[in-house]
Amino acid sequence: MTIPNLTAAWQKRQTVVGLKKVYAQLQNMVKLSEIDNGSMDGWEFPDGDPDKETEFLKKYYLPYLSGATLTTYNKLRPLIRAQFQQQGAAQLGKIYKNPIILKNGTILSIFTHDTGYVWLFADLNGVSGPNRVGRDIFVFQGRQTRPDGRVEIDFWGGNASSREVLMADKVSEDDGGVNRSGYACSKDNTHGFYARWYCGALIRKDGWEIRKDYPW
Repeated sequence: MTIPNLTAAWQKRQTVVGLKKVYAQLQNMVKLSEIDNGSMDGWEFPDGDPDKETEFLKKYYLPYLSGATLTTYNKLRPLIRAQFQQQGAAQLGKIYKNPIILKNGTILSIFTHDTGYVWLFADLNGVSGPNRVGRDIFVFQGRQTRPDGRVEIDFWGGNASSREVLMADKVSEDDGGVNRSGYACSKDNTHGFYARWYCGALIRKDGWEIRKDYPW
């Protein structure tokens, strides 16, 4: 293998290791938090209220992430080496809105919506580049409701039936040849802010592996 190929292979392995670790940390965090705060389906979610998001993190997340510290986007932004997929400050502000810095340097941030969505963004290598979804940033649904009513944290797209759904590799003429899913983990996805949100779920579905057709 050439040096670039060896480098890419090493980066992919490190990405998978980091992704598995943060996924396990989130699952453990919920288990510990539920001991003190009751089942997650009864938690007081901020639902888009920025004044409540920090308090939510302090109560439900931060005490159960050993060695983690809470900071602010304004403190973090000057340290970010590359803009999020070359987008503006508004998009960066969502990805790193309420940043928690984990003990290993991973940044975990929450962004909520008044419709009930809770998005968790995990930047595996912190402020280092490339700061791109599917490379070092991965997206979780922080309020995933299962058919049995159980509420949990899972990858965005974690309940997809197949890898084809996650890659959305079938396109149609009516959408101009763009992937049908705005979240698709595909190099052809041009949906900007939401592009590649399914990549974490794809890696897990592939047995915690980054395959050749992954949009690296």
